[in-house]
Amino acid sequence: MRALALVLLTGCSGSSLSSRLTDADGDAVGQIPECQESAFLADTLDVYAGACHGTVHAFAGAGGSTLAFSTEGLATPGIISVETLSGDVLGWDLTADGTSFEVELPWSGEFFLRVDVDEPTELTLSRECVAGCERGYTRYPIFLLHGMAGTDTFVGAVDYFNGVKDTLEADGYTIGVGAVDPFQITPGRAVQWASHLDAFFADGRHRKVNLVGHSQGGMDARYLTAHLDPDQRVASVLTIGTPHRGTAVAAVGAGLLQHSGITEAMVEAAIGGLASFYDVESDEAIVEQIQGLAPDAMEEFNTLVPDRADVYYASWGGKSCQLLDFFCLWQNDGEVITAPLAATHLLLKVLEGDNDGLVSVESARWGVDYGALPADHADQIGLLNVFDFDHLAFYEEEAAWLRELGL
Repeated sequence: MRALALVLLTGCSGSSLSSRLTDADGDAVGQIPECQESAFLADTLDVYAGACHGTVHAFAGAGGSTLAFSTEGLATPGIISVETLSGDVLGWDLTADGTSFEVELPWSGEFFLRVDVDEPTELTLSRECVAGCERGYTRYPIFLLHGMAGTDTFVGAVDYFNGVKDTLEADGYTIGVGAVDPFQITPGRAVQWASHLDAFFADGRHRKVNLVGHSQGGMDARYLTAHLDPDQRVASVLTIGTPHRGTAVAAVGAGLLQHSGITEAMVEAAIGGLASFYDVESDEAIVEQIQGLAPDAMEEFNTLVPDRADVYYASWGGKSCQLLDFFCLWQNDGEVITAPLAATHLLLKVLEGDNDGLVSVESARWGVDYGALPADHADQIGLLNVFDFDHLAFYEEEAAWLRELGL
């Protein structure tokens, strides 16, 4: 039986363990054709290592965990290796039938398992976590997109997604964040988000991403996915409290809703509360920004921003209650509207029904509808939250669900 040794070729884009085989004397015995990526390796997979004398499979795992890989049914010796997506070798070993090979992953996400054999053969590949198995991961990283008037840190004091990045990274997940213009229409913000993604992908560790957008961030995610993702890097879009069908608060604030039977005092209170919530110095700044969130504007937006068939879309809305609405409170885990949103919540309750203070439950539905959280618009990101909604547990559950979906 031919003895195998490893020769690494240089001058290529990344290292490769499958480049060349030598005999015991170090003489080349032939170039192995590069194998195309085959099925994803979740736990156990029956494969055929064919004309390329090997097989390449993506798999995912958590940074800091140790995975053991083994082969069964291998009729010929071979080399098994784990590589990053850019081709850097994390570890390799000569393998025979039934042997096990372990690698500790440096970060959470996707990697390649490559098996090179001397002759085409059928075999079974297995992947098993042996250490650090409690750590969380998704196949593709999660990127958080903030909403209107937001930034990576809200009003310069706390994270917009308050504590979410730190919590999820401590769990093991790979998380991306960024900041775009807080008062900007969605197409302009989406261009800025696309630049953030370019930078995020520059290290070659990942090839797709899960976008999680709150409020206008969800619109930004949809626009980016539809118009600014030629390489199809977006795997999923999850929106939270996003006004997909617009919000009457925007129509009122922009002076677009007239003769609706709403009192002038209610309108003034709603606009004032909205300006107070977003911490802007003038009503004019917020009026200019929210024109694009009015129902008519969002109807046009939805026509121009279609969903992509290869992307998983899902959404959460939010429902809150007035302080003395005891029946609503009883139904909704005692969730009380944040004080600065009380007027807009009442306005939306009259015009559109259940809402989170800025966006109705109905308007927030997009893709797979996950329902309504017992949380107002601020609670959804952990701001001004003095009641029982645990936003950190919510984001941990969403990350775990993305993993269950294979995303």
